[in-house]
Amino acid sequence: MLVDGNNDRGIDVGIMTRNTFDILSIMSHVDDTDENGRIFSRDCAEYQIRTPSGETLLVLVNHFKSMGYDSQEDNDSKRKRQAKRV
Repeated sequence: MLVDGNNDRGIDVGIMTRNTFDILSIMSHVDDTDENGRIFSRDCAEYQIRTPSGETLLVLVNHFKSMGYDSQEDNDSKRKRQAKRV
């Protein structure tokens, strides 16, 4: 399952499960914001998955801001905001 993110290069996050692991729910956090604006560069997709034994897993799939393009200080700041939200 893949939910489109905010990355204009088409870099997204998703999850793949085996047939015996059911995806119960999906929640996108692609539009989450804080006082500095949009938090996630891609998405922080939230999945509830039922295991074959009946347990439920909560999985947050994220790829924090890369180290490229912007200044190191800006990148570090963005990753800290993302980690705090996760």
